[in-house]
Amino acid sequence: MRAYTRMYWQKEAPVLRKFGLRDGMSVVELGSGSGIVTDLLLHRFPGITLTGVDFREEVVKQTRTYLSGRGHGGFRVVHADIRDTGLPVDAFDFAYARLVLRYLPDPLEAVREAMRILKPGGKLAISDVDHDLWGIFHPPVPELTTVLDAYGRRLSERGGDAHIGRRLPGLLSTGGFVRPQMDTIAITSHDLPEGLDMETFLAPIGLARLTRLVKEGWLAEEAAEQARVAWDRFLESPSPFVLKVMLAASGEKPPG
Repeated sequence: MRAYTRMYWQKEAPVLRKFGLRDGMSVVELGSGSGIVTDLLLHRFPGITLTGVDFREEVVKQTRTYLSGRGHGGFRVVHADIRDTGLPVDAFDFAYARLVLRYLPDPLEAVREAMRILKPGGKLAISDVDHDLWGIFHPPVPELTTVLDAYGRRLSERGGDAHIGRRLPGLLSTGGFVRPQMDTIAITSHDLPEGLDMETFLAPIGLARLTRLVKEGWLAEEAAEQARVAWDRFLESPSPFVLKVMLAASGEKPPG
């Protein structure tokens, strides 16, 4: 998974720089998870002070250990909900929420919390997916649409939104942010680094989890089997190609 995230990072870091992230800033990562992106941020911008926020206490402990083992200073990871971090008002220059808003029943709460903790003129950047723009396959694999639809319904039932990507600019505006920007973060199977094969590259689509989707009633067994067959056919094709896309947006907290 680290190799997969690093692959995105080569395209992701320039977008964050375009959105205003600079060395020397105070940065908050909303939903820092396992710390992989935190590590990448600290390597690319070694002069930042970084605060990671995650709601899972055990993950926070693991992330602290992981980052310390990577030789980083200038960071802290706190156990809190990104919708109510408990962090000081007007404290940060830049906030980043990566692949997290899609899981929230009301993502606007997290956007408004970012507004509270950012300094006037501070920037919030968000990156997330939209299932309708998830990727392009050649040869085409239309059977995967059924799988993505099943994941979308499952996520919606749990209060999330598989189409959050298209909502990012609106969420920023509604949350009070100004000067919105939007960009794409796209990677392809031609960019695979050494040690990352096509199956690992595509693992996040979750074909390995088809059994769970069937068991929970989100996907018919027949559709799951069709997806497995189509998947194998795709991988065995002479020159399989995939383009995968994340959407990214940013906004600025009004000065004063």
